[in-house]
Amino acid sequence: MKRVRELTPALMGVREAVVTHLITTVFLAYGNKPPALGLSTHSIHGATFGVGLQKRCIELGVECHVVYPSAPDAKYKSPIEYLIATLK
Repeated sequence: MKRVRELTPALMGVREAVVTHLITTVFLAYGNKPPALGLSTHSIHGATFGVGLQKRCIELGVECHVVYPSAPDAKYKSPIEYLIATLK
C-alpha cells in the first residue's frame, strides 16, 4: 500500500495529461460503488478513481460519464448504451 501512495501523485499527473491532450469524451463503468470518503481512495481500478477523474474532466471541459450501481444522474446505464448513443 505504501508504494501505491507513493505512485498516486504521478498517476494523477498522467491522468491530467491524457485527459487534456488525447481525448474529448470518457466513459467508465464499475461494478462497485465508491467507498465512503477516506477509504480505498488510492485504487485506480475502483469507482472512487472514476469519480475523481470525472471531477477533473468537468474542470477541463471534457465530457465524462461514470457509471456504478446506484450512480446518481447516470445518463447511460452501460457501455453498450453509451456506444450506441455516441457512435450514431
